[in-house]
Amino acid sequence: MSKRSTIFFHTVVLMLFSSGLFSETQKPLRIRELIPECWVVYPAIEPALPSDYVLADAFTHGYWGTKEDIAICETAIEKIQSELISFRHSDAVQTGPNTFSIEKDLEQSFLQLGVRELKVKKLSWGKYPVLAIEGLRPNNTRMRAAWVGLNSPDGLTMFMLLHQPKNFDKPLT
Repeated sequence: MSKRSTIFFHTVVLMLFSSGLFSETQKPLRIRELIPECWVVYPAIEPALPSDYVLADAFTHGYWGTKEDIAICETAIEKIQSELISFRHSDAVQTGPNTFSIEKDLEQSFLQLGVRELKVKKLSWGKYPVLAIEGLRPNNTRMRAAWVGLNSPDGLTMFMLLHQPKNFDKPLT
């Protein structure tokens, strides 16, 4: 082998090893197991969900929860034993790095639905903006929901709603 081809070969080998092609396979983010396969855009984060939470992929939405709670959530959500999160793509649009199309009318919309003690917070989930709301429903149960901006060129967002077991009601901090 000539000196030139030897240098080329070593350069290629170094590039392959540094790119990870021959290195240990990296474990994919857990979010890949928790998002329906048909979703093209989703937050590329490592979610802080309990290890026993799994995905239930329904036609228009998904659930994150224990297998036991997922088995009963479609017919008797009031009987769940642990927290359950439903999620879906939303009609709300991410309009900027930390803004959403629904912000202007959000409080008024929920007040019209009878939600009291409404709190609206802007947070982030890694690099993704979050618009979170909490309030008290007319039946005196706590309502917690959030829109997650997916930082996509189309402004796609994900809507998440927390479902809690009966008599499990502690306020968000």
